[in-house]
This record gives sequence, structure tokens and C-alpha cells, in this order.
Amino acid sequence: ELFHRKLRKRMMEKVVVIALLCVTTVCAQTAPFLSNIFGDNMVLQRNKNVSLWGWSVADDVITLAFNNDIYESTVDANGKWIIILPPTEGSTNPYTISIASKIVGGLIVLVNVLFGDVYFCSGQSNMEFTVNGVFNATEAIASSGNFSHIRIFTVGQGTSSTTPQEYLSTIEQEWSVPSPTTLGAGVQAFTYFSAVCWFYGVEIAKRYPDLPIGLISSNWGGTQIRVWSSANTLAKCP
Repeated sequence: ELFHRKLRKRMMEKVVVIALLCVTTVCAQTAPFLSNIFGDNMVLQRNKNVSLWGWSVADDVITLAFNNDIYESTVDANGKWIIILPPTEGSTNPYTISIASKIVGGLIVLVNVLFGDVYFCSGQSNMEFTVNGVFNATEAIASSGNFSHIRIFTVGQGTSSTTPQEYLSTIEQEWSVPSPTTLGAGVQAFTYFSAVCWFYGVEIAKRYPDLPIGLISSNWGGTQIRVWSSANTLAKCP
């Protein structure tokens, strides 16, 4: 914690200088400093290299502090930076990740970050169907606080592309710790959170109570089944 406080103090001094410069000049950075895929309370995949990325001005130096180590990346000519974290064991002990910019002065501190297994839940309306619509919704929502090592994230339906996205156009629900509110009590049906995804995650969490589980829900009801199939698969169909 002292390590992160020192980094924040050092970078905030630079923020003041950059802010004064931006009074008379237009700052070059227009893209987000850190992709909105990442955030507080997220789960990152355990035992694998993990990439974090964002954008700044070309040749900016990005410094990332994690687990008492420092990582650096130089922003490329297209304005993108990427830092790869080493494999980390799964644990319910939370981490803090601090990311700072040398030139622009941006600073982001991600808290309550866990490492575990991340599952991507995606499909049509049967996957989109939310917890508040199931027959035992009251019980499921009320008990959601018992699974704080599960974290949930819902992609918004304004995000549509034929290629993988590095930044989401819309997010229905940022990374959240399960609770009656974040699981969807009182919100419109078919928003958050996916019932199939949640109950799947709960079953895993019951078997492995010391392993964090990240659940990402990205669904689109009413879509044609072929859009969920690869080009190679479709080519085999007559």
C-alpha cells in the first residue's frame, strides 16, 4: 500500500504540471487511457500471462505497479500501449494495480482485483434471460452476497462488431461484486445479470470456494444462430 501511495504522489505532481500546460494547449490524447474492459473488482485469469492495454500520446511511457513490481511500456506510433503481467496464482486475496503516464500524467488505480478463472457467457435470449426472472429469483438474489469471490460483468448491446474489440462501445454493468443490487433486483428484465451464467458460476464457486470466478455476460436475444457460428462451420453446411 505504501508502494502505491508513493507512486500516486509522484504521478500527481506530474498531473499538476501537465494540467497547467493544457490550459494554453490542447492535450493530444483523445482515446481512453485504459480500456473499459478492465476495472475495480475484476477477475483476471490465473496462471496465464495477462495483457492490459490502453491509449496515450506516441512515445509516452506507461508505468504499471503490481505486486511490488514495476512494469513499463512505451506508447507506439498508433497511440496504443500494452503491458503483460506474469502468471499469477489464483487467490481470494485482492490486489491493487496502479497505472501511470509520464507525459500526459494520467493515473488509474484499480482496486479489489482478483486472479482466478474467467468464463465468457454468450448467446441468444436464453442466455440473456436474467436472474430476476427465474422461479426462485427472490432466494437467489438474497443469497448472492454469499459469493463475494464471484465477480460479474455485462456487455451492453450497443457493442457490435465483426472483429474483436479492444474497447467496448457500451457496458450494461461494470465489474461488480454480487449483491441483490448488482444481480438485478428491481431492474428491467433482460439487462443484468444472466441467469444461466450466474447459476453456472455459483455451482463452480461452491465446489471451489477459494477460487475467484469472473463471469462475463455478452448476449443478444433474437439473433440468428448462424452469427454465433464460425465461417468454417457454416461452410460445411449444405
